[in-house]
Formats: sequence, structure tokens, C-alpha cells
Amino acid sequence: MATWKVYDHHQNSRSGIVCFITVAGFLSGPGFQKMRDYLRRTCDDIWVIDCSPEGLQPEVNTRVFQDVQQPVCIVLASRSASKDPTVPATVRFRALPCAHRLEKFKALSLVSLKDPNWIACPSEWREPFLPASKGAWATFPLLDDFFVYNGSGLCLVGRGLLRQIPSRCKDAGKLLLPHPLNSRKLFSTRIYVTAMLATNTRRRSARHHCRLGAEASICS
Repeated sequence: MATWKVYDHHQNSRSGIVCFITVAGFLSGPGFQKMRDYLRRTCDDIWVIDCSPEGLQPEVNTRVFQDVQQPVCIVLASRSASKDPTVPATVRFRALPCAHRLEKFKALSLVSLKDPNWIACPSEWREPFLPASKGAWATFPLLDDFFVYNGSGLCLVGRGLLRQIPSRCKDAGKLLLPHPLNSRKLFSTRIYVTAMLATNTRRRSARHHCRLGAEASICS
């Protein structure tokens, strides 16, 4: 809402500065790729301050906001009147020290946009707002590259569901056996079988929970 109000609402005056103090998930989360793309296309410069270098659920006395268990960041985005949307914004990153919140506040008070401690981030449109990996580690393939399918597995609830697995696996085996191991159709069949098992499990899980709810209402 803030970026729309400053950058998009007034067509004749689209320059300005927006500052976020928010949970840091959008810095690298796959669900926020479009947001990072939008900010790179809309802004000239972006500064990111990691307020929770300790990660998820740090010690309470290290949290900028005591009740917030998730990592927190500060993002400052600036847009000039001459912004070219074909040129990605320059993204810079830095982290506060792993220390007590009072030490973090002290370090934050000394931050300057012109000091040399900022680290450049990738310029690709949807890349994370984090420093790029360096050395041999950066050349390794992603874990997702090794798998045809990346998603949740089966969620089994109740003993009744467990008893249904053997019969369902027999049905799945009948679909898989006719195809050779190097067959392209085998991979598509595997995905179908996984979806079939998961769908059947979800249906039975829903009925299981409904039955438990009914029994609980009768007992009460």
C-alpha cells in the first residue's frame, strides 16, 4: 500500500522514499519474487538492514521488537523522477551485530547511507535482497535442480488411514510397472500417483476429522 501511494497513485509525481520495518521473509522468499521485481523496476536505490542476524526465534533480549519471533529487517527504497524501469535498482545490504537490542539500537544510530559497510546485492530482477554467494559454493547447483517434483508429501492422520495405504500402493504399482525406468511417461505417472495418493489421503483425513468432531459434540 505504501509503495502504491508514493510511486503509482500520483501519475504526475511518482518520486519519493518508502521505508519498511517488517518481517524479513520477503528478502529471499520464493513467494515474494514479484515484489522484489517490482521494487527493482520502480526504484533507483534500495538499502536493506538485517536487524535479526541471529535468525528465527532469537533470544528475547536480542529482538528489536520483543514479541516478534521472526527475523526483522528495515528496507529503504528511493525513486527519482528520472527512474528508468529497464534498469534494476541498486540494492545494498548490511546487518546489525548479533548482540543485545540496545547494542543494535546504538549501531543503527551510526548507520549512514554513504559509509563503506554496505554490501552489493545481485541485480537480477527477482533475485533475493541479500549478498550473492561467493567462491565455489556459488557454483553448486540448487537442491531443487535434482528433483522432478518439489512439494509436500503425504499427511497421514489416524490408524484408519494407515490401513488404507497397502491397497492404494497396489493401485499405484499397477500404473508404474508398465513403464521402463528411463521412460518420460514414468515421471509423469509418478507425479499422478503422488497426487492420487495425496488426494485420497486428504479426503479420508477430512472425513476422519468430521467424525471426531461429531463424536466430541455428542460427548459434550
